[in-house]
Amino acid sequence: MPVSPAVAGRPVVAVMIDDQADARPQSGLGAADIVWQAPAEGGIPRFMALFSSRPAPIIGPVRSARLYFIAWAAEQRAVYAHAGGSPGALAELWATGAGTTVWNIEGLAYVGGPFYRTADRWAPHNLYTGSKELAALAKSLGYAPEAARPAFVFAPATAASTHGAEFGISFSYGGTEVHYTFDPATRTYPRAENGVATTDAATGDPVAPTNVVVLSVPFNPLNDGSGHGRLDAGLVGEGEALVFRAGELVRGRWRKTAFDAPTELLLPASGERTTPIALVPGQTFVQVVPTGTPISVRDPAAPAPTARPTPVPYPGSPS
Repeated sequence: MPVSPAVAGRPVVAVMIDDQADARPQSGLGAADIVWQAPAEGGIPRFMALFSSRPAPIIGPVRSARLYFIAWAAEQRAVYAHAGGSPGALAELWATGAGTTVWNIEGLAYVGGPFYRTADRWAPHNLYTGSKELAALAKSLGYAPEAARPAFVFAPATAASTHGAEFGISFSYGGTEVHYTFDPATRTYPRAENGVATTDAATGDPVAPTNVVVLSVPFNPLNDGSGHGRLDAGLVGEGEALVFRAGELVRGRWRKTAFDAPTELLLPASGERTTPIALVPGQTFVQVVPTGTPISVRDPAAPAPTARPTPVPYPGSPS
């Protein structure tokens, strides 16, 4: 979206946000420029919201780090705010969290200051912060994050969509069903989980991104000896990508060549040539699902599928 040079020069702040049922509705999702969602463990997904162009006075509930979320935050050399983390994630932050990959902010070290707990929810689903507090904290720590980098390619929509409100997407993270339904009036995708509209608790507004990107990524048991069922994600490589923009579905692939390299969205390869998939200017939700996850696309204009896909549960999901 068009912004002033001062806004364009702001660094990116990434915040891990809870998506356990007791954490909903969350605060700050509506103000984020890009939101990543991926499975954590036990069939419960987690968000990472990236803020740059729009401040969010309230963000949370803040939750713990996972290594694959750090890899996505590293694409922006972001200030990375979290509350604890898995052993692998914390080891990575100790080794590279002074700007090599991200700028680490451990929220549990600042409870009672930039991070605070509310009385309306039980811990650990009640830890919050805000854009102003995080910016001040990063400055006090001497962090020098860079301005936001172009994460994806953007271009105006080339034609009006022929789809109506019956066009949408559905998939599941274990016990969490995620639904998007296209709104032709706003050309956005209002979001819902388990049949309940996703809203921003700070504003009361519905969360309705302009782009929804679904990436199929291999997940496997981490086997870190903790017994928590944590997951390992095959981030470096490529896989299937579905890009929903302004009522249009583009099928392509994602590619990530290194831990901190950008995640590219590409059309299917044609020889040696690679062509990026352009998103429509506006908020983007990136939904990372385990490879094999059934994805239902409600598109009356498309031919009916010849066979139903066989559901493939990911490790840690309820039986």
